[in-house]
Amino acid sequence: MLQGVFVSEEIYGIAEPVAVVIDKAWKNITPPERDLLARILAAVDVRPGQKLSLNAVRLVVQPIFNPGELPGSPSRVITFTQLPDEIPQYEVIRAASATIVAAEPLRALTTNPNAKNRLWAALQIQFGMGTKAA
Repeated sequence: MLQGVFVSEEIYGIAEPVAVVIDKAWKNITPPERDLLARILAAVDVRPGQKLSLNAVRLVVQPIFNPGELPGSPSRVITFTQLPDEIPQYEVIRAASATIVAAEPLRALTTNPNAKNRLWAALQIQFGMGTKAA
């Protein structure tokens, strides 16, 4: 038995995965939409040197976003769905214990470079990445 050993909760804390909300079942997401989502996630630093991926997020299907019906307790949510009027797009908002960034559905985002730029700016704030010099 170990005595006098203190373990930081930070080291052993298991973080709830990031929730990514999509508007239709995964099997109905087109290859260009899947590629876009994979590229968005791969650009996000959860912490220095650790990127998001499709395998590291919890995918949730909600045709209309409802933060009250998210499974688990994600600390961060990225949604690509139709939104209720009270949730703005491309801003970091707090709901309960989660921060949320809401974007338009993936099918619309694939052809909207301005929206992609706004999403990236919001994700940098949500994940505390800041801007990196090119």
